[in-house]
Amino acid sequence: MKTIYYVPTVHSLNEINTEIAKTLRDTDDQEVSAIWEKYEKQVKKYWQSIKSWLYENIKDFHNVVIYLDSLPVLDHKYISLYFFELLSGCPTCPNYQCVKWLLDQGASLEGTDHFRLLRLFEAAHIEMIKDPDTCFFYEHWVNNIVHLRDRFIAQRIKTTLLNDSIGLLFLGCNHRTIDELRKISKNIRVIIPSVCYVSADEEGA
Repeated sequence: MKTIYYVPTVHSLNEINTEIAKTLRDTDDQEVSAIWEKYEKQVKKYWQSIKSWLYENIKDFHNVVIYLDSLPVLDHKYISLYFFELLSGCPTCPNYQCVKWLLDQGASLEGTDHFRLLRLFEAAHIEMIKDPDTCFFYEHWVNNIVHLRDRFIAQRIKTTLLNDSIGLLFLGCNHRTIDELRKISKNIRVIIPSVCYVSADEEGA
């Protein structure tokens, strides 16, 4: 049976490119600033726990295949280049830093997401930010796109994860990829690291 570890992605404010995040980062309100700083510490601790868990539970990182939210399916020779472009655009992103650490240990990247669906997803978010009055329409559109992406990612995992490999899926909590994966494959065991539950309960991440 194949195995994949699902790590829910938790974002820091520094990597969220929205007006709300910018306002929180730049605020002079000490109470709001204290809440933001606490959240950032929680996010940092969450990712440190994930990294420690992976180090303790994976024997050979050369058998690890990483599936990453928003990493499109590309020719293998371009996948690492694309990832390091993402990393250079947001060097403080704890998720990207964790992935880089895994690559340094010998893990490999696999194209995960549908390129065209990603572009549509990003375009919808841009329109929602530009014109909040259109949020209702675009929210429905975005939900449909996310569903299609989940089905695509599940199929990617089913067809690319080999029996002797361990999959690592980094994906936001709003995705239902695991549900889609269970619909199409009975031969893949899904494990959510215990520290994900502990961090969420203790830290609110």
